[in-house]
Amino acid sequence: MRRAQIVVITSLILAVLLLSTIMSMYEAKLVYLRTRSIVVREVVGAITADFERALAHVLAVATRAYFNYTRFESMLAKYRPHGINLYNRHNFTVARDFGFKFLELWRTFVMEAYAGYGVQVDFEPAERDIAKCLGRRRVLPEGALMKGWWYYPISGSAASAKLKLNLTGAGFYGWESEVTVGLFVRLHENYTVSEDENWTEIAIGVKYDKGEPWPYLLTKGWVEIYYPRQDRWARADIIDVTYLGNGNYSVRFSPAVEPCYDPVTGREFVPLLVVVQDDRGVLVETCSYTHIVFKVKRRIPDTVPYGGESEVACWALFDYWSLRGSEGRTWLKDNIRFKPLARDEESRTIIIRHPDGTLEEVILPRRVVDIYFDHDSKLHGNGTIAFREDYLYIRGLYVSRIRWGGKDRYTDVWIERAELRDLAWELSSLDLEFRGELLEVDEPCPVSGRANWRVYLEDLWPIDNVTAYFYGSKLIVQARADYGIVEKLSGGIQRPYDTRHEVYTLEFTWDLDLYWLGMKLPEEEGLRLPPVPWIPIKQLRVNVSSDGTENTLGERPIQYEEWRNVTWHGIEVPVPLGLSDPQMDFSPTTRLVFQVRFPNLDIDEQFVAIWWVDDLDAEPAAYPSSIRYIEDSTHKDVWHPVYDVEFVDVEHPTSRGYVDYEGVAAFVLRDPETDFAFGPYNLHMFGRYGNSLGRYRPYGVWEVYYRYMRYSWIQAPIRIFAVLNTTLVGNVYTEGDVREDYYDTVAIVHVVNGTRYIPVITYVYWKYARRGRGYWLCTEMGRGIADWFAYVNLD
Repeated sequence: MRRAQIVVITSLILAVLLLSTIMSMYEAKLVYLRTRSIVVREVVGAITADFERALAHVLAVATRAYFNYTRFESMLAKYRPHGINLYNRHNFTVARDFGFKFLELWRTFVMEAYAGYGVQVDFEPAERDIAKCLGRRRVLPEGALMKGWWYYPISGSAASAKLKLNLTGAGFYGWESEVTVGLFVRLHENYTVSEDENWTEIAIGVKYDKGEPWPYLLTKGWVEIYYPRQDRWARADIIDVTYLGNGNYSVRFSPAVEPCYDPVTGREFVPLLVVVQDDRGVLVETCSYTHIVFKVKRRIPDTVPYGGESEVACWALFDYWSLRGSEGRTWLKDNIRFKPLARDEESRTIIIRHPDGTLEEVILPRRVVDIYFDHDSKLHGNGTIAFREDYLYIRGLYVSRIRWGGKDRYTDVWIERAELRDLAWELSSLDLEFRGELLEVDEPCPVSGRANWRVYLEDLWPIDNVTAYFYGSKLIVQARADYGIVEKLSGGIQRPYDTRHEVYTLEFTWDLDLYWLGMKLPEEEGLRLPPVPWIPIKQLRVNVSSDGTENTLGERPIQYEEWRNVTWHGIEVPVPLGLSDPQMDFSPTTRLVFQVRFPNLDIDEQFVAIWWVDDLDAEPAAYPSSIRYIEDSTHKDVWHPVYDVEFVDVEHPTSRGYVDYEGVAAFVLRDPETDFAFGPYNLHMFGRYGNSLGRYRPYGVWEVYYRYMRYSWIQAPIRIFAVLNTTLVGNVYTEGDVREDYYDTVAIVHVVNGTRYIPVITYVYWKYARRGRGYWLCTEMGRGIADWFAYVNLD
């Protein structure tokens, strides 16, 4: 019995000792786990926060360089070896590459700093939807790391990456955290302008990272406002900034900015640029508008008169004729069709005599009668065309073509009598218009087929009747009056209705002027346009309407060029410097080149919208073009579907299969399909060489501009131009006869896509007086006969 008690007591003691040991071990394990969790949490939190700061830093570097590299150069210069420099300031791809390198370097430092914990760090750019922050569909794509969307009323900068973390020393694996940093600024539409007190007040909203309101603009950030002043953007003087709550601020500044009107949105706005920076150095630039809209009006007359009031006979060679009038004047066109009668109108009757002598009485509107006067028609007899109040009375005339009742008659038909009322008519080339005491004849010029001839019968007593008949192929028009016949003729160039080839290549400049062929176009009085923002050229685009309405505004090709006014022998000469570097800012030397088409005479104005892309990664658009530059051992050509222009000069003296120009600068027009040489265009010529004309001509090298800097794969979409700037002249007939004591020449040749003409702008300055036989301002010569001609502006 006592042994049993001893055994039980011993078992209890052992159990108590075992439980005590287990409890001690459990408490030790809890202490270890608590200690490890605290360390992991602190290390993970520290690395994540540091990664967020590093991500914000690379975004700050990119946005500061994009906004104003020079201003932040002291901070950015240390990253120059990584491509962050003035030349690449608007290259977000370079900034992104720097960002990856910087974060990779950060990753190395972090793993070294936390080596005792066995830290393994990695990151990858994450996709992020930014639509909620920008109010429009925008995405930070996977792999991009960071992007900016600027120059809109709502703009932003953002970076996002997924952080991956292991602490092998603590047994902690698989930690992932998406880190997003960003700054977003909204420029509200409401504003107040006080002209009397000279201030403007606007409201802005500022958010950060994932769209949370940022209330620290007054204490940790700053805001700057720029307004247009004359030909530049000026920084405004901020008077007061007030926090309104929820990330919104009111900003009052000086001066008072005059509002502009937007015809597309129908609202007024003050043209401003607003720049905001947060405490991390991240920048955003907003603009209060997204486009500039204006109209281009065509002011070319449909008819250009010429010939004065020369006294000539009125019997010209006419292929077509007709009469027209209304309200006491009646008109007859190529195709005359009687309209159906109104219900309350009495029936009308015309009598037709057939070739066999039979008469047919046609009652309208039972029959549809068409009378044709076309190029196969002839009008016979000395019949009468009499005007009776509001209708035309025809009697005693043969007409070669007439149709009624759906049957065609091709033999001569004698019109015994016809009273023509309420006529429907079609387009005719000739009009005879009766206006009481004036009969007017309109007909294409029988010489060139382009003019509009008019025959006036004036200073007569009231005309009782007019007799019209053919004499062979001549149309004789006679009017009888007490004072006899007075015949006058004047001519004019009539534009056709189809003007599809009327294409204007316009240049839009920094100071909001438009130029065409070097001429500044007049500006409509009272027009006020906002300036183009201080923005990289590559983000600019243009829309042009097709039918004169805003509804058809669509993107059209745009070309960026650099021009400079230089003083050349005492005059200002605009000279192209070449196509732009699209990554540079739009500046006073930049010209935006685009085309406006007027396809027919009904369209006299077109809308134009200059706008910009908000994506800072935007590239210049590559538009298709039918022109291209070809340069090799036998070519220095700009090819165009209508013509091929071969430039001959010192570098390319011999035209293919044609002639050696001995270094004289000219260009040869060639057939684009067969390469047949029509002949050269000579800029300026003087003197003779034996019996040969034009001895001395400009001598030098054509510089051809056809592609962008940094974007050599994008050729000029609208025009390729060649520039000659020389002080020399050369003898085209022999080698080595080059002089510099005659005249200087600057010439600019444009080969324009989608047009049928070649603008040639030439400046010539004679330095010395010379004697010689023969002087030619310019010549076009060769083996072809031109179908199209250009005018010479002598202003």
